[in-house]
This record gives sequence, C-alpha cells and structure tokens, in this order.
Amino acid sequence: MDKNFTLNELSEFTAKEKRELKSLGLVSQKTLSPSEESILNILNFSRALSVRKRKGGNYFEFVLN
Repeated sequence: MDKNFTLNELSEFTAKEKRELKSLGLVSQKTLSPSEESILNILNFSRALSVRKRKGGNYFEFVLN
C-alpha cells in the first residue's frame, strides 16, 4: 500500500535534501531565468491570440496575424 505524506513531511524532506546537496557542493548559486527573447515571444503570442466564447459554452481560439 502506498504511503501518503503530509505537506509538513514533504517540506521537511525538501529542506533536508537542499541542505545535503549544499553541503556536498552540488547546488549552484546561479539563478536561472528565461532569456529576453523568450519573454518577448510569449508576450507577442499573447497579443496575437484571440479566444472567443461560442454558443454552447465552447471556446474558439485563433491567432491573429
């Protein structure tokens, strides 16, 4: 039977793993982030996307170019 974990147990496990990885030098301090180009691509797509509600509750999605 599978064991269920509580949120506190999961939090403690994650914190312990982070401490151990850091003590072994396996955690990099570099913060990853998306490139400027990726952000611009997402923003441009969001401007071009049009979603309209149709009769019956369905949605119609299309990209405007």
